[in-house]
Amino acid sequence: MLVPLASNVAQMNELFTMNETGRFIWGNINDDTTIEELAEKMVEAFEVSPEIARSDISGFLEKMSKMMS
Repeated sequence: MLVPLASNVAQMNELFTMNETGRFIWGNINDDTTIEELAEKMVEAFEVSPEIARSDISGFLEKMSKMMS
């Protein structure tokens, strides 16, 4: 679960939950991680194709970007 902060105060009316894939992406991403590196990890962890992994990652990042703006 993510709780957005504004001015160091939690915005409790905006809580976000993640499924297993979202939690995996969130837990494995950092400033140096590329989508391709993350996709490789997802392929190993979830036994999905690289195309599905990249699609899931792109979708997740797009949703997070929209929520943060």
